[in-house]
Amino acid sequence: PYVTLNLSDLSLASNGGVTKISGDLLLEERNLSIQSLELKKGNTQISDMQADFSLETMTGSASGNLLSYVTKKSITSPFKLEFNNSTVPEGKFFPDSFMVNLSLPAIKGAFIKKQFGLDLNIMYSQGNINFYTSENAGIYGSISSDKFLEVNFDNNSFAKLKIFGSTGNKLDLNITDVDFDLEKAFGYFNFDTLFIVNGGKLTGFAGITGTSSEPDIKGNLGIIEPQLIFSLISPQKLQAAYTPITIENSEVRIEETIFSIKKTEKLLGWATIFLNRFSFDHMEAKLKSIEDEKFPGKLKTKRFVIKSDVNIDLDLFYENGIMDINGKIIGENTSFSADVQKIASLNNAAPNDKRLNFRTDLDI
Repeated sequence: PYVTLNLSDLSLASNGGVTKISGDLLLEERNLSIQSLELKKGNTQISDMQADFSLETMTGSASGNLLSYVTKKSITSPFKLEFNNSTVPEGKFFPDSFMVNLSLPAIKGAFIKKQFGLDLNIMYSQGNINFYTSENAGIYGSISSDKFLEVNFDNNSFAKLKIFGSTGNKLDLNITDVDFDLEKAFGYFNFDTLFIVNGGKLTGFAGITGTSSEPDIKGNLGIIEPQLIFSLISPQKLQAAYTPITIENSEVRIEETIFSIKKTEKLLGWATIFLNRFSFDHMEAKLKSIEDEKFPGKLKTKRFVIKSDVNIDLDLFYENGIMDINGKIIGENTSFSADVQKIASLNNAAPNDKRLNFRTDLDI
């Protein structure tokens, strides 16, 4: 006997959003197979998914292609998922132990500067879970049957931290020994439209309490000797001695920092990142020149480019792939170029879902 199921634009709603599924499933005897399945949730989708799974031995495999977006830039990779080494006690449906292997052999896309692969292995036995990744990620840890989590992250290159604590009904997690080389870490990812990181070391600690649906995240971190280029406003490298970061009430506050250009203090900057549970929601930021100081500036949007020695007072707001820039720019030795047709069509233009969009309200 067999049963076929055709899913056509099935939508499942949850607190995390809507998941859309379409495809064909076949259940024959005690074997489940998928010839083609599409799944989409938010900015992430799985396509061309195929799978075979035995409900008798609780083993099988699945493969397909993964696509996601960060700041409207793509991340793609084929994937393979395997379930094996299952032990199913007589008279039971679910196994007492099993192993899961996930392989992402080629993670690339517009958001990825350096292609890399990733393997994740999970072993379950009577309520206890152990996991580890490939060496390039350097993550390993466990979750005990009483919901105690231990994670060690050390990829022998640019990232170290430890996480431990309870993951039960009430969260009580500690994040310690944070040590990130930001230049190496951001070297894998393309944030160049917004900023380019040239140096800095992130250290500190954080904690998570509350529940998974309403987490309370607190922490104190800092960036030692940050170096970066704010691509939005200038090609010049900005440097600072130290940037403190405070996390509370699910807000990440990058505290006021004085940035120098070629050893001369030029700019004040601070920002707040607002979280929705564990996900990014939106960001507010301020960039302001120190008194009458000017620096070589370049503001580039889809419609115009301004180059000038500038004194600025800008408010930035980023949400859903749209960057709002408001404020004042005072410039000397200024050049201005614009696409007249695009400016003329400004009122009729709709945001482009596939790229970062800008909205500006500036006194120049």
